[in-house]
Amino acid sequence: MQIILGFLMGILWVLTVAVLRSFTTLFHELGHAIPSLVFTQKDVRVFVGTYGDTTDGFHMRVGRLHIFFKFNLFNWNIGMCAHEGVLSTWKNIIIVIGGPIASLCIAAPLIWLLSGNANPMMMYILMAFVIAACFDFLVNIIPSSSPISTQGGSLTFNDGYTLLALISRMNASSDFLELEEHFHKGEYRLIIDKGENLLKEYPDRSDISFLLIEAYKKQKLYDKALLLYIDKSSKQKLSTEEFLDISELYLHLQQYQQAIPFLNRFLHYHYDHDYALTLRGIALYSLRHYQESMNDLEIAIRNNPSNGEAHLYKGFIHHIRHEKETAHIHFQQALMHGMKQQDIDEGLGMISN
Repeated sequence: MQIILGFLMGILWVLTVAVLRSFTTLFHELGHAIPSLVFTQKDVRVFVGTYGDTTDGFHMRVGRLHIFFKFNLFNWNIGMCAHEGVLSTWKNIIIVIGGPIASLCIAAPLIWLLSGNANPMMMYILMAFVIAACFDFLVNIIPSSSPISTQGGSLTFNDGYTLLALISRMNASSDFLELEEHFHKGEYRLIIDKGENLLKEYPDRSDISFLLIEAYKKQKLYDKALLLYIDKSSKQKLSTEEFLDISELYLHLQQYQQAIPFLNRFLHYHYDHDYALTLRGIALYSLRHYQESMNDLEIAIRNNPSNGEAHLYKGFIHHIRHEKETAHIHFQQALMHGMKQQDIDEGLGMISN
């Protein structure tokens, strides 16, 4: 009986920490949001339980601050803060460090309260809160190169990794900072002209090639971006994030067979990455490998039920198999999570053709 009771207490403890983790995540993201509101002029959005899903869950607005809260016991450890961006490195550092500082600000007084509280139930709750807050601090402040896929498909990284990148950026060259300023202003053609000339003079400048690739992508010059990656790969080892970027470029060019090896290499290191699984599912779908595509899309949806694009292509496969009711369910899910009716109509039109 004591063993069973201990087992149940253990489960209750884990569930309590998981529930409280959602609230410590909220405080952490508010630590990012408050300086973001100070340094920017537009709306700031805080997400708890998702990486950018605005379609369901609780939404609250306070002035320019939007809070989207979606409680999910199996996704209790995720959240993000989104803002328009700032140019100053120091301001970015303050915004990034604000999250971990907020986590510490929660934990410190709770530890003090814990030391002087004799109520067993209160001690239980405070201890769970402290563990959740400390866990929140550690998983964010310890740098991790593992990318995080947002709802829109873009990649981001944890606070520690971003902080290191910002500190290293303080030693960036003046020509890089000039090009970066052009990028923030949307002057992509100017970046291309200046960046190409700089690379002719300094072919090993990876910082310049990075901005040039991003400018090519903004101008939809995907073939030029690929050529730059090919040149880069001949000089140095590509990162796993670059494998994913290259696969996206091939998908834009509708070269699906070429995209799959790069997705395989990325997924070798990040096997449960729902965005990469969705991209490989789309590539396999486009090559008419429907069952393999279905396998990837199902895992992507299981990892992120709000993945609208995965639902969309899963609906297409069910439609091809004449499973119209199931297809309709996934199309409805796709619409709920960011896709448009036009996306469904265009895809069905291509099937009928």
